[in-house]
Amino acid sequence: MIERPSFRTTYMYLHRLSALEIHMYIFAFVIRTMCNQRVAKSAKWVSTAQSCDC
Repeated sequence: MIERPSFRTTYMYLHRLSALEIHMYIFAFVIRTMCNQRVAKSAKWVSTAQSCDC
């Protein structure tokens, strides 16, 4: 009886945290894809894009 609500609160916390991490991963993925597309348009920036962390 005591474990069930605590487990539920921890599950909700982990679910909220995982949702936030998923959103951050999607945001980083979109930025990276945009950077790659911009680099693909001009081949002279390829060397600088590989060394830079977007």
